[in-house]
Amino acid sequence: MSQHQCLLRAVCAVSALTLGACASFELAERATNYNLSFEQTSNRLMLLNAVRASKRYPLYFTRFNLIRATSPVSGTARLDLPFGGDAQSNFNFAPSITLSDGTTFDLQVLDDQDFYKGILSPITAKTFDFYLKRGWPKDMLFHLFIQKIEVTEVARMNVIKESDTLCLKSENEKKCKRISQHQIAGLTCERKPTTRYLNYPSNPCSLLRFQQFMTRLRVLDFDTKTISSRGEIGPSLAVKDVGNLEDLVEVGKSDLQLTLIKIPGQPDKYELRKPSVKFGFTLRKLEKLNVSGSEEGGADSKGKTPAGEITIFLNSPQGMIFYLGEVMRSQLMPDFGGPSYIPQITLGPDRENHRLFTVVTGEPAGSAVSVEHEGTTYSIPSVRDRGVSMQVLALVSQVFAILKKSQAIPTTQAVTLIGQ
Repeated sequence: MSQHQCLLRAVCAVSALTLGACASFELAERATNYNLSFEQTSNRLMLLNAVRASKRYPLYFTRFNLIRATSPVSGTARLDLPFGGDAQSNFNFAPSITLSDGTTFDLQVLDDQDFYKGILSPITAKTFDFYLKRGWPKDMLFHLFIQKIEVTEVARMNVIKESDTLCLKSENEKKCKRISQHQIAGLTCERKPTTRYLNYPSNPCSLLRFQQFMTRLRVLDFDTKTISSRGEIGPSLAVKDVGNLEDLVEVGKSDLQLTLIKIPGQPDKYELRKPSVKFGFTLRKLEKLNVSGSEEGGADSKGKTPAGEITIFLNSPQGMIFYLGEVMRSQLMPDFGGPSYIPQITLGPDRENHRLFTVVTGEPAGSAVSVEHEGTTYSIPSVRDRGVSMQVLALVSQVFAILKKSQAIPTTQAVTLIGQ
């Protein structure tokens, strides 16, 4: 092989390695930066709407529908090989690399009927159950998911009597500490009987009464429950009518159950039934009380709660954002000249207090996310001062994404033969 050929191959190899290494490094760097940019954008949009809610402004929603990123690295290399007597020692190699911004995106305004139907619909007991079973802090879920609690006088007295009895036990001492609290944000709250508990941060005493009654329900082991039912579909079928394998396959596709019915003195028969599972609420340590969710129709058409019942009214995704706005309002612009305070929740076995959602004006060092509105910068501060603010933001974002088109949490379909 000639010296020219060796040199040419070496130059080409170096050129290819250089361009390839640049492209590989740049791709990884840009992919990471895109992800970080999306993180900041999502958090800032959610915080921006919380700021609007704190001022009781309308909310506006947008999202990235599609992000495209083309390779911004291109390269060329020119190699001049002269002819002549001194060609072996006279050559010119001129590589070049070009960088360009290859990012485009589609921004979608979310304002159609399906979108608003989703974010205005209350979350369901099923969604509540979904997060409870996955270990999210209960006190956080109760504050964000529950709008208010209505109870009859009989049920209220039962809850107080039974929870007071349980609070005498040493293992419930820390759990019951909030029940005896009389002050919040420097205010002494009047202890007066009520059958309506509003989760309203802008009114400190209203929030305290809600927290105290919710604590009593937790002492009584407030939990979700499943309610199974099966509705009959069509007439009964004789045994000979269900032997066709193709028919059984169609039953499976329809998520129906083929149930064997045995009645003494009569031929066996089958019934097609449509199974359904609903989620509700219960007090494990006071099951004689019927606890219902607002979406179950716990209250009648006149808004009255049936005797002996507790009704839990659940928030919508938009309601959760307005709730964060009220929490911000209690810190930065309290109503009626009241005290500035940050609502707190209890976490862990020791029931330690943690700030629910902290927002400050300005952009202090270490801020997790900041956004500007009407000339003022609002920030979620550093780890030391923000409590569980970012966890709250994550929860609201998840619920918002799940329910923004009124979609249910996916379930596994199955066909079951019962009685075989």
